[in-house]
Amino acid sequence: MLTEFLSVCQKSAARNTGIGVSKAEREDIARKEGGLVYKGAVSIMMAERNVRLLPIWKINMQNIFLRAHQIIWDTGAPVNTFDDPSKRRGFDLMPTSIMDIIHVLFARQSDCDEFHTFDKGIRDISSHEMIRPMRVVIH
Repeated sequence: MLTEFLSVCQKSAARNTGIGVSKAEREDIARKEGGLVYKGAVSIMMAERNVRLLPIWKINMQNIFLRAHQIIWDTGAPVNTFDDPSKRRGFDLMPTSIMDIIHVLFARQSDCDEFHTFDKGIRDISSHEMIRPMRVVIH
């Protein structure tokens, strides 16, 4: 999940570059500035006593995919299965993506107490029995 966070930091940095900047310059700025934001945020997170990294091999992917399918089936939540960035119109307007569900299930399987997100589409699935007792906090 940290790699996705890095990607968001880089995209945000690229978006904030001025008009007239070449594609190569924009990519370089995105790597540098996005990387700095990422490193700062990860440093702050890792300084917290209740934050830990979980090795990926401890995650049961088959279980996560089966649960993700079951959540979609049970809730009837509108799901953006392709997670096409060109269709994004802001976090408030997007349906839940399959990746959003998988991220929540990663956190749940990692025994997290809380999952924090800015994605309001998560509201559709946040009270599902496969996610509880973990609390989903939408900012």
